[in-house]
Amino acid sequence: MALVSPCLDLTRDLYLPDLPKHTTHLFSNGRRLLLLPNLVILMQGSIVSKRLTYDEELITASYVTFAKSGNNPEVEALVVCLKHSAYIYYPQGASHIVSFPFTVKAAFTFGTGLILEREIDGKLLTPTAGVYEPRFFTLVDPLGELCVVTSSSTSVLSSHESVIYFPARGLNKTRYLCATYNSRSRSINVYYVKASIRHKAVNGGQSIKKRKNFSISSPTAVRILEDDLYDAVDSSMSPVTVSMNMEKKRTSTLLSGISSIARMGSESTIPELKVPPVKGSLELGNLRKNMIWTKVGLFQNKSKRLHLCVSGLHYEGKEALVISNRLTQETKVYIYKQLSGNIPTYECSYQTKCLHAYPLDHLDLPGWLVLLNTDSLLQLIHPVLEIESPPIPFAGKLPSMSMIASSYQSTLAIRSNTENRKTYLLNLVLEPSNTVVSLCLKAWQYLSGSKINEQVKVIWRAAYMRDELKDEWNAYVVTILSLIYPFEEQQESISVHNEITELLDSARVIHDQFHINYSFYDLLPFIVVSLHLIYEEVKLNSLNSSFTNKLGTLLTQLVVWMGWLEQWTNYYMIDQEYIDRHVRLLLIVLVHQPPDLFRYLTSLFSRNVEPYLQFSQLVEESEEINRVITPTTHIVCTLFEILLTSRMESEAIIKAMREFKITPSFLETLPAGLSLPLKNYLLYCQNNPQLQWATTALELAGRRDLTALLQPDSSYCDIPQENKMISSTVGRDARSLLGSVASGTDSFLPWDGQSEADRIQITKLIFDKDRRYYEITSLLHQTRTQTATIALDEDTNEYNLTILRRTIAALVGVRTVTIPLGRAALFYSGRMPFLTEKFPIPKFNLNTLISPSMTTIVLQEDSINAKVMEWGHFHNGVSSGLSISPHSKGITGSWVNFNKPKENNAQHAGFLLGLGLNGHLKKLEEWHIYNYLGPKHPLTSVGLLIGMAASLRASKDNKLTKVLSVHAVALLPQGANDLNVPLIVQAAGLIGIGLLYLETQHRRMSEILLLQVGEQCAHAESFEEQESYRLAAGIGLGLINLGKGNDLKGLSGTNVVDLLLSYAISIRDSHSNYDMDKSGSGSILALGFIYLRTENRAIASKLAIPESEPLLDYVRPDLLLLRCLAQNLIMWDSIKGTREWIESQIPNVMRQKYKISKIRVLDSDQISYFYVLAGACLSLAIKFASSQNHQARDALLYYLDICINLSGTYAENYDQKIALGSLNQLENILGISVAVVMAGSGDLDVFRRLRVLHGRIDELVDFGSHMAYSMALGQLFLGGGQYGFAKNNFAIAALVISLYPVYPNEGSDHEVHLQALRHFWALSVELRCLVVRDVEDGSPVKVPVKISYRGGSCKQVYSPCLLPCLDEIAFIEVNSPEYFNVKIDFSVNSEYLERFKSSLVVYVLEKRNYETLKVSMTALLENSKQSLMQDPKKEGRHSENTKSILESKVAHSLSLFDKGVYVHANDCEMQDLEMHAINSGLSIYNIFNSKIELDAMSTRPKRAEEIADLSLLFAYTDHLLSLDLFYLDASFIERLKRNVRQLIHLQAAA
Repeated sequence: MALVSPCLDLTRDLYLPDLPKHTTHLFSNGRRLLLLPNLVILMQGSIVSKRLTYDEELITASYVTFAKSGNNPEVEALVVCLKHSAYIYYPQGASHIVSFPFTVKAAFTFGTGLILEREIDGKLLTPTAGVYEPRFFTLVDPLGELCVVTSSSTSVLSSHESVIYFPARGLNKTRYLCATYNSRSRSINVYYVKASIRHKAVNGGQSIKKRKNFSISSPTAVRILEDDLYDAVDSSMSPVTVSMNMEKKRTSTLLSGISSIARMGSESTIPELKVPPVKGSLELGNLRKNMIWTKVGLFQNKSKRLHLCVSGLHYEGKEALVISNRLTQETKVYIYKQLSGNIPTYECSYQTKCLHAYPLDHLDLPGWLVLLNTDSLLQLIHPVLEIESPPIPFAGKLPSMSMIASSYQSTLAIRSNTENRKTYLLNLVLEPSNTVVSLCLKAWQYLSGSKINEQVKVIWRAAYMRDELKDEWNAYVVTILSLIYPFEEQQESISVHNEITELLDSARVIHDQFHINYSFYDLLPFIVVSLHLIYEEVKLNSLNSSFTNKLGTLLTQLVVWMGWLEQWTNYYMIDQEYIDRHVRLLLIVLVHQPPDLFRYLTSLFSRNVEPYLQFSQLVEESEEINRVITPTTHIVCTLFEILLTSRMESEAIIKAMREFKITPSFLETLPAGLSLPLKNYLLYCQNNPQLQWATTALELAGRRDLTALLQPDSSYCDIPQENKMISSTVGRDARSLLGSVASGTDSFLPWDGQSEADRIQITKLIFDKDRRYYEITSLLHQTRTQTATIALDEDTNEYNLTILRRTIAALVGVRTVTIPLGRAALFYSGRMPFLTEKFPIPKFNLNTLISPSMTTIVLQEDSINAKVMEWGHFHNGVSSGLSISPHSKGITGSWVNFNKPKENNAQHAGFLLGLGLNGHLKKLEEWHIYNYLGPKHPLTSVGLLIGMAASLRASKDNKLTKVLSVHAVALLPQGANDLNVPLIVQAAGLIGIGLLYLETQHRRMSEILLLQVGEQCAHAESFEEQESYRLAAGIGLGLINLGKGNDLKGLSGTNVVDLLLSYAISIRDSHSNYDMDKSGSGSILALGFIYLRTENRAIASKLAIPESEPLLDYVRPDLLLLRCLAQNLIMWDSIKGTREWIESQIPNVMRQKYKISKIRVLDSDQISYFYVLAGACLSLAIKFASSQNHQARDALLYYLDICINLSGTYAENYDQKIALGSLNQLENILGISVAVVMAGSGDLDVFRRLRVLHGRIDELVDFGSHMAYSMALGQLFLGGGQYGFAKNNFAIAALVISLYPVYPNEGSDHEVHLQALRHFWALSVELRCLVVRDVEDGSPVKVPVKISYRGGSCKQVYSPCLLPCLDEIAFIEVNSPEYFNVKIDFSVNSEYLERFKSSLVVYVLEKRNYETLKVSMTALLENSKQSLMQDPKKEGRHSENTKSILESKVAHSLSLFDKGVYVHANDCEMQDLEMHAINSGLSIYNIFNSKIELDAMSTRPKRAEEIADLSLLFAYTDHLLSLDLFYLDASFIERLKRNVRQLIHLQAAA
């Protein structure tokens, strides 16, 4: 029987289209390209994935990995090269068209680009210079320029030369040669290629500027048909053309005149891209040169180019050029020697007869050449090593073949000699699939030379084909025997038959037919020792037990034949009766004692460490060889050495395990003695992780809760995107869905109900002990009918009663329209809208139910002041806009315009402001802005201008600056026409300028705003409008220079501080109607913002409240409040949260005269006192905003309680009425102040008082008071208890603006403070709620959390909870007994800490290990004194399967406690957990499995390795001494030791 090489026909398994005369190219991952003259077919396995049809001739197509450029990463792209253009397709869908300024004659791909040969027309020689223009170019960047290929000074590229071969990959690494064909001399020229390794990545815009003026022809439009799946392709398929979607196409052209048009093609939707031809001369000489060719050889060949096939191969520093002549049927291989840094030199040649030759493109088997000897015979040869493999005949199986089309790895594509030139796929069996056999063969690479190594592989393939069972191991044994057995000397037959000796006959056949003139006797001891080390490696994998016996049998027979010592012959525990005992190969013993890995590892825990021979020591190579041949041995030895020298809390082991990429499944394959010490360490790490560990290390320790926050797709909004916990998402069939739609019962939300439900779930966990959250949602519910109670006198008639009811209903209606101010804070950032639906805005329900008569009064909107109603709709829109989370994606100008009503109204104006405050108005186009501002609706202008400025704050956006300038007359140039812009819009424009230039100290804008603070506004119709405009200018000026008071270099020479002080504290006997008194509020706030938290005592002292009563009479009371506030904003650190500090802010003259607790009668002299007190309380609230400081809260509640009592005082005269009005203002400020201090906490003491204030229906409680109370209620439950106020300068300023202490009155037509600014608190909020989620399903859980502060104090709370400022926290620890502890140390910088600060989410993992139930189960069993299995009360709590398992013999080794834990685990339905929780190797079930396995090993060992395994485990546990065992308990280890001692005693007795 002749020897043959193995080969499989894949044509039947992999579908190939029956295309006439096509060319097949093979690539990685089963990809194939089928090329026809104008068609490219992409195939993946047997599936046609895409067809590309073109109108011009195809040159080549292949996959190329371009360098990273633009938005395209460094990924493999498909390149289709045509005569005038190239089409590049990226796997993500992007594509490029590169148009060439010449006609391409030939193209070749290399690793990172494309070689292009230009078609010559005989006119390339310039008459003046006498030189040739470039003909060869490279394309290394689809968006960059072409580069020129040039020759060295010693070489000349003839005009008759054309490229015939260029290396497809490995350029400048393993391959350096290319070849050209000279059509005149019919010779082949060999060139050494030196390419630049730096490819300049050019971005789109830059590459356009660098392009030269080229002349090109019109590129043909591509036409593409993409099919999801093709099951079949007709042999007569006609190209169906469909225009390509140009949104995914980028066009790159080398023509400067039309480059901009080509670039615009990436954004357009035109069906095709036509580039007009431009005539002119070519100017290619200025292109960058990135490749130099140097001629190193010339070979004469009289054949035509058509008959030649040139390719290349390389092997160990040698590169060869393969020239296959199909006319003469000869193949010549010219071998060059590569010298580092030098030009290759010709060494020798190799010649053979064949029809065709093609290199085997195999990454692990370089240097092989596939020959088509005849039309039905293939053969592998190695020209460099001069090795020939047995042939591969396929006569009778396949038709006659003409050539080899392509190869990749072990797959060949060969073309038939039939008329249609059909392609067939063959798979060469070149390497074993079995890991053990592969290791045994791979060891030869380091034991012998290259030629012997390759020869052994050839022999193995021949032996594999001779084996009837196609057993790879038997083939390897035959290979070994054919090489080392002395067939000539040992002619007699062997009487002993075993699995080795039975293969001698096959080995003799192989030995006779392979003429190997090399003696392996000196090498045989090394071969045996290397096989022994592989045997030790195989023992470490419990899945390879069958190969352990096979290797042991082979080694035993070999060492017996070699006459080695009994230590070797008995080591493998093979029955000697089945071993041939004759010494046939007497050789020296390399190692006296066979290396024993288990003995070595066991000795590590003793004083006398035994040596262990590593494979790298055997072959005298570096330790990296151990990673290749004995990887598990290398890993285990390294880990145990670290385990011995490191403490349990050391990070060295987990880092080493991460570097070795160890997984839980890998640990399960190790013997128990090896895996349990590692699992014990991992269990310790599971309970004591470090957040700075890498993600892989945390996953290895079974802490998925710590890695969940580090995932790239983890969300930082209110709900993780992976959570799917809402019952409404349960799958429903089509019938139920259609039925619900038809009946109209199906409720559809225009926002993401899952995110809102998760938000509500967290809020309910926060307020789970009472009904306060239900109460606040009822109070701030504007769509339900409001209730009111009337206390009736007995003599009230029906008419008066009706009038009273309508009056009460009107007062309740005023309160109703203020509810959105509170609802905005309560439901802040709670919804994610669907972009396909309009976002609904709830309506007002102005109906009132009057009790006790239970009469419903239906109130119309015209019953309420029109201005109040308009602002109510505005606030309602803001409330809806603020409910949209800032994390919502996809909110663009188109979606905003989609929600626009037919006519602008106040409600949509507020909606715009709410969107802007949450940052959603950044992407408005010019036409969107024009559509809103064109109708000149004042409130729409206000909402849009401030909203856009808030979204683009501090950006100095030029487009928005122009828009704001049009709406603020002060910003228009001198002499500009008066645009008659309403003053309210102008004020909004000034505020917008302040936001847009926030903290930039912009000089020009500061000068304009400073001028407006002190100048009279011509459009102001009243004092209030004048002051409102100047206040807006002061706020804008303060925002631009926020906190920069001590560094106003940008405003030098403007005297900004002096002017503001003159406006703020000027005292005059009389004032004109438009005097500086109206500039006081704006200038005071501007100074407070400019010097915010600067501790500038000079400015603060000038703003201080006068100490004498005459001076106090010169200052308006409300300005006293602002001066007190501004002074404290500057002296920030001096603010204390006590009543004493509040009292200290009141001047002595007032303090001696008034004390609020002793006031019984109101008079106008107390007004200044009330306002100064209000300023001090507001300052305290700003400082302690959302701090939940109980001392500050109690101080404010003290004054609030007094004001509530005083507000019931009856005012008899005008003097008392104006004093009562000031008292109401103080009450409003106190109510909102105490809510700000306790923001987000829902504090009951504050809530009770605010509920009383909210429920007051009285003519004295005006629109402004209801605004304050609604805002206070909402901010007390800010964001559902999950948000708080930030502490940065802008947050403080925004909060001050929203709490400006002057509230409007519905009786006035004008207001000082723009109501739109009441929502500026949204610019100061931040997420402050710590949410602990179960990593299994993402649901929030309530667990104890310990918060430690930097000052040393700590607080125990339950999550979810509000956190203080993160800068004050030292560490946070989640210490629930049901979950693994998570401790976040804020002093240790880590990625986890940064992610936590962004999301305030902590994921926890429920404990699954054996220690979880130890205490509870032990106590339970001690009390019951019986097994849970015997308790009749527990009978229904576990299945019969569980009972049968625990009562079987397998579980007899489990203790009563073990069985109880198992039952408890099943009762808790732990068997329903996700598989990764159980497969982590650290669960209860893994521990039970380990116990049962170890008990069986100690009582009924099957192999000697099991006893060695137990010895290693005992040595490790003894080494730990007093340290705890985390994975197994010490009592179980002692029981194992007793079992082993008993076993030894029984064997000794036997």
